Amino acid sequence: MPNSQYIHHFSSPHTQDVALYHSLSMDIVYCNPTLDPATLPINDSKESIIQTNIQPEITVMYLLLTNNCNLRCRYCTVQYNLNDASIKVMDTTTIKKSIQLFKELVPSGKKASITFFGGEPTLNPNGLQAALMEISHTFTPDEIQVFMVSNGTAITEKIIDMLVQYNVFPIISIDGWQEIHDQMRVYDNDTGSYQDAIAGYNRLKDKGLNVGISTLVGKHNCEYLPEITSFFIQELKAFNLGMSLPHIKPEAADVSIELLTPELISSWEIARDNNFYIMQIGKRFNALAKQKPILRSCPGSKGWSMIRILPDGTITLCENMGLKNKAVLGNVNNSLPGMISPTPFDVINHPEIIDWNKRYPYNMNDCLTCSAISICGGGCPYDAFLKTGSIHNPEQRSCYLSRHLLEWAIWDIYKRVDMSQGFAVPTKEQRQGILPKELPYFMENKGNYSGKGIYHGKHIS
Repeated sequence: MPNSQYIHHFSSPHTQDVALYHSLSMDIVYCNPTLDPATLPINDSKESIIQTNIQPEITVMYLLLTNNCNLRCRYCTVQYNLNDASIKVMDTTTIKKSIQLFKELVPSGKKASITFFGGEPTLNPNGLQAALMEISHTFTPDEIQVFMVSNGTAITEKIIDMLVQYNVFPIISIDGWQEIHDQMRVYDNDTGSYQDAIAGYNRLKDKGLNVGISTLVGKHNCEYLPEITSFFIQELKAFNLGMSLPHIKPEAADVSIELLTPELISSWEIARDNNFYIMQIGKRFNALAKQKPILRSCPGSKGWSMIRILPDGTITLCENMGLKNKAVLGNVNNSLPGMISPTPFDVINHPEIIDWNKRYPYNMNDCLTCSAISICGGGCPYDAFLKTGSIHNPEQRSCYLSRHLLEWAIWDIYKRVDMSQGFAVPTKEQRQGILPKELPYFMENKGNYSGKGIYHGKHIS
């Protein structure tokens, strides 16, 4: 066994056995420490896995239908970055231009996704309807997945009918039960939004839609995360869950990653045992189980794959930075002085996208000796920028979380191997045991969107 910076040693918390883990290939060997390491089936021949010539491929677009919101969540980064900027609503012309540009950017044969975002997207119902119609005329069902992230408080019957007709996957922001949720997710008069959010969530469920939940984890819910996960599974019957770390600014929900990490692991154990998927944790474990590295936390792709369109048509790589006129590629309306003409060629070759495309752990010196280099993705570029002044540094909270998730997973896989020979290499099935038995349809097979999709304004099944 070579002496390599990519081979990491982990000691079992319960036995004398050790695990040898190759951080690039993600190979694992468990062994008794008395064995001669030279006899173990692990080598360093996969260092060529490091890739340096990765090209951007745009397959993800967030449409911010408005930067307005009827809530004033204490940790909201959009409100924080808007500051005194005027409220804007995306008009039909901007919507159509954005979707057409995105269609031209998506490589042939690649599955694309569009997410309606905000602000609160349901405050622009006419824009939502126009966007769904335009998508149905532009993409076939096999080409597109459509999501909507909403606070759930302004879900009308008209909006629900649209989501059902066009097979949109809604994701509702809920931070826990009422006592927890209402600490952070409030109206302008400081009253909580839980009852309205749950009412909207239940109306979506009653119409037969699969509904996901998005939870921001912070000081208000950290110590209850396992119980909250059970609540979402057992009481709310959520389809899946996203658990996001709070951004560096504002600091309203700031919590120590050291306190948060064990609660996230416990939440995952509950979710996995209930065949339930938590996106931000699951993508790391999915990479480890399948030995397919994550090169980016946001977006989770090989080459840079995401653009976000602000309500005025500004094309940006990050809405929080775009609101501060950073990471901007142009404007679909071509109305701002000094902006590029937003052709697909101009967008994909813009200096900003070329620069952001270089951001992944294999390009970060601090990451090369880290055991979690292949499951981390480097964390949020925006938070790295806020903390260090550059997107090209890892976001340290993600580093800590990923290392501890990796160690938990290694010893969870260990429970399923046979150590009677003094060593073991886990099988594919044993590695897969860290995951729920089924992944969400949009994770498992991007080429088969559960047999449903958007097509000419009709619900296809």
